[in-house]
Amino acid sequence: GDYLTYNRQLAPLTVRNYTTDVAPFGDYLEKRCIDSFEDIDRLIIRGYLAWLLEIGYVKASVSRKLSSLRSFYAFMKERGLVQRDETDLVSAPKSASKLPPIANEGGIQALLEAPSATTDTGVRDRAILELAYACGLRVSEIAGLDVGDTDLEQRQVRVTGKGSKDRVTVMGVPAVAAVTRYLDRVRVGIAKESQPAMFLNRGGTRLSQRSIQKLVKKYALIAGLALDFSTHTI
Repeated sequence: GDYLTYNRQLAPLTVRNYTTDVAPFGDYLEKRCIDSFEDIDRLIIRGYLAWLLEIGYVKASVSRKLSSLRSFYAFMKERGLVQRDETDLVSAPKSASKLPPIANEGGIQALLEAPSATTDTGVRDRAILELAYACGLRVSEIAGLDVGDTDLEQRQVRVTGKGSKDRVTVMGVPAVAAVTRYLDRVRVGIAKESQPAMFLNRGGTRLSQRSIQKLVKKYALIAGLALDFSTHTI
């Protein structure tokens, strides 16, 4: 993070993107019991990209993660920490360019910082926005999340998407921090013992899709974004 911030003079959100995008590679290597960068060849990197697609990442996200991995390797080589680098021998998945355009970094940063950090509603809504950004969740997926769908230690979220198909996505550190803050400071005080839903309204019941849509638009307005902004844009 310090290298990216100072040596390359990148914006804080860009630094977050890089560190978040490289983190799943470490998870994959751990699953494969690989503990040396010198053991990583093009086949392992291709296997990593295939694994990302398998657990639910869209092609655009996989392409971005490969780009971040190349930058990470460049940093490692510059520091003399690795000799073998075969990231340039692996191609990104095709058709990523056909996805809709995303919001600019400044707009996303403003959106994430729009909820108040001093109110229960603001803490909850920050967690919602961080998850939407980190995991690419739809409104229906956010509303349908249960507490048991998250593994904060492993930074994973199991999501039931269209057609009742499950996928697992990885959270970055900011999303984990925001969700933990919500669970510990807000949800614990309003949830009934038998309530499985992750995100609750003031009455302690599951937050509706409509309510999530409204709060996203509210914070988009505060952040100065377009009125048609949605979680899909995130």
